[in-house]
Amino acid sequence: MVVGTGLALFGASTFLAGCGGGGTTTPSPTPSPSGNKTTHAPPAPSPSSGSTTPAVTTKQTTTTTADPQGRTPLYVALRMDDISVGELEQTQADVLDWFAKNQVPFNFHIITYSEDGNWPSDCVTDPSSSQFCSSPIVQKVQEVYDAGQIVGNGDNAWLSLGCHAHQHDTWPQWTNGENAGADLQHDDLKTSMDILRKAYPSADIRSFAAPANAANNQTVQACLAQGLDIVTTQATVSCIDGKSPDPGSPPGYNYGVGPCGNSADWTDLSTYAWDCIPDHDTYYTSDGMQKGNGVYSLPCSSANSDFQTVETGLSVDETLGVGQCGCQGNTCTMIGAAQIMADKSNGLHWTVLIMHPQTAWSSQTWPEWLDEFKQKAEALEEYDVKFVTMQQMTTLRAAHSAHSLLRGQTLFA
Repeated sequence: MVVGTGLALFGASTFLAGCGGGGTTTPSPTPSPSGNKTTHAPPAPSPSSGSTTPAVTTKQTTTTTADPQGRTPLYVALRMDDISVGELEQTQADVLDWFAKNQVPFNFHIITYSEDGNWPSDCVTDPSSSQFCSSPIVQKVQEVYDAGQIVGNGDNAWLSLGCHAHQHDTWPQWTNGENAGADLQHDDLKTSMDILRKAYPSADIRSFAAPANAANNQTVQACLAQGLDIVTTQATVSCIDGKSPDPGSPPGYNYGVGPCGNSADWTDLSTYAWDCIPDHDTYYTSDGMQKGNGVYSLPCSSANSDFQTVETGLSVDETLGVGQCGCQGNTCTMIGAAQIMADKSNGLHWTVLIMHPQTAWSSQTWPEWLDEFKQKAEALEEYDVKFVTMQQMTTLRAAHSAHSLLRGQTLFA
């Protein structure tokens, strides 16, 4: 079960962002002793044309080449959590099918356990081994894997398969404290990765999307033990009077919810720790991406749903957020988030945009929303949106790194 909290931290926002567990969720911005499920906690106010052509490469990607229209490159990793069996299987399959057919880079993270059974790993050799071998989403993942479209299983693959834990709903309870839950997290990730590696042996599985975006130092260690060197949690920054806040200072900088944030006592700020912020809160330099605590920290900073209730979908225009800053209320826009992350990345504009299959719209299906999103993102006047996999995101580099743009201190010679 997923628990959350709504504390104001370091003069920025609130803590626990979350994702639902493969079905209907109940928003709960404060700790729940009964363990009620929660979605994203809202970022509270602080007091103080994209090319979608897949091109997987192991080389670092320069960001200094000007767009012919003079637009600023904006890199977006689309992250969908809660790929699972038991609920919304056809919706999940429809989403993956859209990305497969449109050849848009996509990052999807699988929960390997449900109340009805585990994600199947023997369907190819024994279709009768699991009731879920006939699941629409299981069949679709196998289809794109067999077609060489999953990163690691094809030279130009554009679909990145990641891990979203085994015991998804209980995961957040294991992270309350910087070194809490070591054995439980290690065992959980080993179980999940054993299933995924058996099912998709050639897939390049490098990213872990923490359930409820809840993670600590032991999460990082458990990930590294399983060869997961990309950790995606959350990095939301709230607007103040329509503007992004000052950069702040360590340990929390200007985050409301920062990467791998945890506390042994949610009511005691002295116990708080951030475990996945890179040095000087600077993600990219001209040398490439800086790691945080030994991993590539690629936290989500935007979403296509209400950050408190992921079932509530935002329109495409609300998601893009032309002219908007980072998070305003429960809405964290793609463009606004990318501008904030550029302040932390020597000018490189980027964001991880979180999605869930539970998200719904009154007048659009998921494929219809994605059609409009792709068309409008590619038509932006100021930004050249480039959708990328998590693996590609780690290869980017900033155009310069002489100093931190906002922090007033020399970081690099």
